[in-house]
Amino acid sequence: MFKFQKSPVILILALLFACGPKSEKALTYQSSASVGQVNPEQPWRYSPEYVLDGKANTGFCADPKLPDSGFTLFLENPSEFSAIQVVNGFAKSANDAIQNAQAKKIKVSSLIVSFPEGKTKIHSQESVTVELKPVSFSGTTANAEAVDLGQKLKGNWIRIELLDFHKGSKYKDVCISELKVGELKDSKFNSFPITNEEKVKAVINGYEEGSKHFWAFRKLITANEAGSINFYDQELVLPVYFKSDNTFSFSEMFGGDPSAGGFQPAIQGRYSVFSAGGEGVELTLNYFDASGVERNDTWIFKRAVADDEDFETFKTKLGTKFSEVFDSKSFYLLFLKEKESNRSFYNYEIPLK
Repeated sequence: MFKFQKSPVILILALLFACGPKSEKALTYQSSASVGQVNPEQPWRYSPEYVLDGKANTGFCADPKLPDSGFTLFLENPSEFSAIQVVNGFAKSANDAIQNAQAKKIKVSSLIVSFPEGKTKIHSQESVTVELKPVSFSGTTANAEAVDLGQKLKGNWIRIELLDFHKGSKYKDVCISELKVGELKDSKFNSFPITNEEKVKAVINGYEEGSKHFWAFRKLITANEAGSINFYDQELVLPVYFKSDNTFSFSEMFGGDPSAGGFQPAIQGRYSVFSAGGEGVELTLNYFDASGVERNDTWIFKRAVADDEDFETFKTKLGTKFSEVFDSKSFYLLFLKEKESNRSFYNYEIPLK
C-alpha cells in the first residue's frame, strides 16, 4: 500500500510509475555519460554520442582496465527494445578495426529512473549479457551485427558496460562505432529511430567547436616555449606562461592605473584541462596564494572568431583601430577568463601558422 503525505503531483507520478511509464519504440536522446572514456577532456574524439551519429568512422572508445568502463544514454522517454545492432570496433577502416580492441562481451542494462523531490529513484533495472563478434567488412563498408537480447528491456537509461574484448594489434582501447536498439522480426533487425537527431548533431557540433579552442590552447603552449605571452585588459597586461608539463605561471600584472586596484599578483602552479566544449577550454589552476592557502581556480580559454560575442566586444573596444591592429586571416584572437569574476584578458599576436 502506498502512503503519501505530500503534493498530489507526487501521487500522480507514483501512480504512473506503479502502472509503468509509457514507453516508445524509439530513442529520444537527452544526454550521455561515460566511464573510462579515452581522452574525456577531448570529447570530439570518442564520446558516446558518436555511436548514434550513423557513421562507422567515429565511435566510443574506453580503457578496459577501468572498472565499469562503458557509457550510459539518458533518454527523455523510456524505450522498450528486445535487440541491438552494433558496428563493433573503430570501423573507420579494416586496418583501424584490427589495430584497436573490440567489444567481445557487453552487459546491456535498462533502468526506469525518476527524480522525485530532486532525489534519484530507480523503479526498475534489467540487464542482459551478450557476446559480439569482431567487425567484418564488405569491401570498405563495415558490417553491423544484430543481437537478440532474449527479452524485452525498457528504460529511460540505457547502459552499455564493456566486460571483455577482442585484442587489438596495436592499441588496447576498446571501441564501438555504432549502436542501435530495436527488435528482430523474421530474423531481420528493425531499428528504432532517434526522434531528435538534430539534438545529437548539435551536441557533436559543440564537441567539435571545443576542438578548435583546444588546439588553439595547444598553439599557446607552443608559443610559450619561447617565453611568456602577454594578455591584455585595456591598458593592463597579464604575462601568461603555460608549459606542456602542465605547469603554469602568471607574472605580476602591470600597466594601467595602480590606484584603480584589481591587479593580479604573480602565481605559479599546475593546471589541468577539465573539459573542452563550445564555450572554450575549462582550465583548473592549482596553486598556493600569497597567504599560503591552496587554490583551485577555474579559467576559461577560448578562441574567438567572427560573430562570436567576445570577438564583437573586442571589435567594439578597438573601434576604428580594429582593422589596423588585428588581422583575423593571420592571427588568433584568444581570450582568458577568470570564471568566478568573469574578468577577461585577450591576445591577438599569435600567428595562425
